[in-house]
Amino acid sequence: MYDVALGRVVYVACTVPYLTFSWVVVAKAYGYMNIVPDELTILSTALYAVSGFALAFVLVANQQCMLSWCMVSDDVIQQIQANEAPTDFPVFVNTDIESSSALWGALGSVMLDAQDIHDNLLRTLLVPHHGYEITTAGDSFQLAFHNIADAVAYCLDVQEQLLLQPWPPAFVDCQMPGSATITTQLSLLQRPKTVFHGVRVRMGIHASNPAEGPLVNQVHPVTSRMAYVGLSELIGREVSAIGRGGQIIVTAPIVRWLRASTANNAAWTKTHPIVLQELGVHRVPDLKIDLGIAQVLPVSLKGRLALIPPPSKVQTMLTYCPRLSNNYDLLISPMETTSHNSDVSIAA
Repeated sequence: MYDVALGRVVYVACTVPYLTFSWVVVAKAYGYMNIVPDELTILSTALYAVSGFALAFVLVANQQCMLSWCMVSDDVIQQIQANEAPTDFPVFVNTDIESSSALWGALGSVMLDAQDIHDNLLRTLLVPHHGYEITTAGDSFQLAFHNIADAVAYCLDVQEQLLLQPWPPAFVDCQMPGSATITTQLSLLQRPKTVFHGVRVRMGIHASNPAEGPLVNQVHPVTSRMAYVGLSELIGREVSAIGRGGQIIVTAPIVRWLRASTANNAAWTKTHPIVLQELGVHRVPDLKIDLGIAQVLPVSLKGRLALIPPPSKVQTMLTYCPRLSNNYDLLISPMETTSHNSDVSIAA
């Protein structure tokens, strides 16, 4: 979208002056040539001559380099990147508001205001994390990211920023499931810490890969947004439905990346302190797949771990019994009996 728009700007800037002078000459003969300075004539002709090269550079060359060279602000560059759909094998993030149907039924217009805040936040944070909005359905978002680092950072940021939003007082005070504000106090010497406030959003992250088969990219005929069709996309949607509001559920590829980043003392882990907890094995009957899953939270929200019950229909590694399914990327081999459901804190 932005490459076409930029191409139009270049085309107009390079061709309009030349065409204008040409029309003047045709309409008023050569008498006007004595009025128009020679410098303008030379400049318009030169711009027209290089218009083809300029268009090729904009449409084919690295747009980010060009924008940086033109001293375009970082915010504009991030906005352009956020509108570029990931190709090859993206990292999928699916989100959903917990108890949204009940909240809509009870609160009506108040819930409308709350969802507007939710939607604006999720879209605003896509820009700095280079995310791409595939589609929305009600209060659910389907997003794609270019890499695991951006996808996880986005989800962590969303969970923390949700606590800071100006939620409608009627929403905060209704005390319905999925809306109540909850604070925790680890000791008498510490101030109570807010762990839930406003809408509770469950999130799922899955990194697609070639082992899952082909992933077809196609532009949706109605939304004109890139859509993805394949097993990876189905797994991404399934993962988001496992957790509860306030949880970030991840699959084994995400866990391996997080552990590798920690082992290598990567800069990302220093700026994104997290708590990682393995949950067990979730079976997807329709796909005949057993998924190893875990949850990740910012260290600032680790108090949620004691408040969120384990997901239903998830077996621990001790109780897991392989069936006629694909043992899909289990975090730990079912034969191992140590370190089950372990909590790992990764902090700066």
